[in-house]
Amino acid sequence: MTKSRTEMASRIRAEMARREIPVATLAKTLGVAPNTIVNWRSGQNEPRTLEMAIRLADALEMPIEWLLGQDQRP
Repeated sequence: MTKSRTEMASRIRAEMARREIPVATLAKTLGVAPNTIVNWRSGQNEPRTLEMAIRLADALEMPIEWLLGQDQRP
């Protein structure tokens, strides 16, 4: 597991917890299986496309740069 994947997983977990977004809700919003969200949160996988990463960032109401670890939290 790379540092960036671990960092992204941590940020996803933190934002979901802060916003109290259930896995099933985020999965439905993004049109993916709940297991996909679980894998992203654990760092097993990350979004496969930039488009999906952008959609995830939008759903979490966070800048894509922050989600990808390219910027500090605003």
